[in-house]
Amino acid sequence: MKGKLDFVTNSSSTSFSVWGVDLTYEQTKLLEIDHDKLYDKGIEYGEGGEGYVYGIRPDKMKPTQTLEEFKREIAEILSECGIEVVSDNIEFISTEVLS
Repeated sequence: MKGKLDFVTNSSSTSFSVWGVDLTYEQTKLLEIDHDKLYDKGIEYGEGGEGYVYGIRPDKMKPTQTLEEFKREIAEILSECGIEVVSDNIEFISTEVLS
């Protein structure tokens, strides 16, 4: 008997891992988020679970950057785009997002 060793995914969702923030639907309704600016600045976002996830993929961290510097950079970009956070609020998030 042969086993399948490939990655198998559900076509209606995608794995999503970033350093960033997870906001509820209610929180995002209260904010004026500039999604075009987020995209231009390299922030990825997707809908999943109880709201939206905003952040930058771990592989985008510069080789010379510390984790704290990376988190600070993400917090600054998010704040510029309408999501006021500090680097202490940035966390690693791995979730399924709706496609």
